[in-house]
Amino acid sequence: MKPLNNGQVTYQFLPAIRNYFRWGTEMFRKLKERGSSGKLYLTELQGGHAIKEANIALGVFEAMDVLDFNISGGDNSQIYVYINQEQALQNIVNNPNSYHNSLLEEIAARHKVSVQMLTYIFNGDFSSDKIWDLLEDYFLGKVPAKVQDAL
Repeated sequence: MKPLNNGQVTYQFLPAIRNYFRWGTEMFRKLKERGSSGKLYLTELQGGHAIKEANIALGVFEAMDVLDFNISGGDNSQIYVYINQEQALQNIVNNPNSYHNSLLEEIAARHKVSVQMLTYIFNGDFSSDKIWDLLEDYFLGKVPAKVQDAL
């Protein structure tokens, strides 16, 4: 804020803030250009930095109500960008059972396995060595049959 001789006040952005707005404007241009079909495909070949930067920008733009997006993950992660698709959002609100997010479902399934695995370990009368063996096997993808049956 800088007061002028005539009593008016002017405001000036600091260089870091100006750079942030430039970055946001440039990222929006790039995302709009690359996602002109409504879908934006980012791969690790384009560099992990580019993916992280795009995720940050999409989050900022969503917070500003400029766009909505979701990410479909896995080995072939995809980011879906919905710019001002109010009807699609209204359809989801009106019929939430029709909404499907495979990434979210995969995370929920993994969470259930983790909870069941921890329940199995804490309720079992295992030695310390056995617990470490179970944990090691779990992180290597080997889930005990009793945990699988409980799921």
